[in-house]
Amino acid sequence: DVYSDFLSRCKVSFCPSGHSPETYRLFESSIAGCAVLGNPLPDTEYYLECPAVTIPWQLITPENKESIEQAVQYTIENFDSLSAEMKSWAMKWTGPERIYEIVKNHIEKVI
Repeated sequence: DVYSDFLSRCKVSFCPSGHSPETYRLFESSIAGCAVLGNPLPDTEYYLECPAVTIPWQLITPENKESIEQAVQYTIENFDSLSAEMKSWAMKWTGPERIYEIVKNHIEKVI
């Protein structure tokens, strides 16, 4: 689809949160191989190892332009490692093996 094709050609993906501190854009971008720049993430098991570059979006103002530019520059300069780490992290939590484990554990609880 058009969105997936576009995302796969991006190097950096901005993933601000919406109404929730979590966003599906983080996983989509990670699987597409993007380095991710987003909000600080919730303190949950699967986000603890997330290698996204974080910056509180509420601090994005003209007065903070320099710190945002530094975060973007860091993300671009470290693209190769951040991209690989993001993709690996996403696959660890959403890949086929993880989904199999979740479904299997759920079925075992029900049976």
